[in-house]
Amino acid sequence: MYLSASAPHPSAPAARSRDARVALLAVPTEAEHVPRVRHFTVAVLRAWRLDEEACETAELVVAELAANAVQYGGGELSLHLSFAEGSGRLVVVVRDSGRAPRRRPGRDCDPCERGRGIEIVAYLAQWVRVEHHPGGRCVKACVLVPEAGADALPGLPVDTASVAAVVV
Repeated sequence: MYLSASAPHPSAPAARSRDARVALLAVPTEAEHVPRVRHFTVAVLRAWRLDEEACETAELVVAELAANAVQYGGGELSLHLSFAEGSGRLVVVVRDSGRAPRRRPGRDCDPCERGRGIEIVAYLAQWVRVEHHPGGRCVKACVLVPEAGADALPGLPVDTASVAAVVV
């Protein structure tokens, strides 16, 4: 498993709209790793002190994309989260080595149980893009995320070492 998270350096210049926060996680594309991907997302967004309701929305988006990667992908699932302070936008990128699923009419799967993941993501996100390349698939989604106030989430980790400790 590969794990990384970063935040703007405290002594960075005051151009806060350009301060980017980035977090990366890579895990095998297996169902037992989906909760780890979700927990990583929540830990990172809370460490970044983002709005709690938006954190829940982002968690659902990530969970749906990770579940799709597990169902249709293979190899490694990678999650990339990025947030530029002042932008109000969290970009979620999930990559896997899978191909686009083909919907086959008459399958024995209940349509109420499967096939809604990307529609849920499209409903929750500002935009969604699915890209296919020779090595697999990349799904990008943008979630609107207002920043919580500095006092909104007291006691939560803010440094990258604490984020890693929460996940591992």
